[in-house]
Amino acid sequence: MDLIQKLNAQVEKANKQYEQLKFENNSLKLKLEEFQTKNDKLLRNAQDMLLKIDSALVLKVKVEIEKENDFLY
Repeated sequence: MDLIQKLNAQVEKANKQYEQLKFENNSLKLKLEEFQTKNDKLLRNAQDMLLKIDSALVLKVKVEIEKENDFLY
């Protein structure tokens, strides 16, 4: 009888640990989703900034070319 009680206690302890790990796993999955969403947003912002920089550089080159052309005429 004592052995059955010990086994039942171990099973109960294992079930509690499982539930705790399951809860922790779900919490970590939510955090991971939040990080992925934040990462995607940061990537989009970085791409937008690179496009703006590229546009500014193209515009600067165009202005410089127009200045050179005006100077030649």
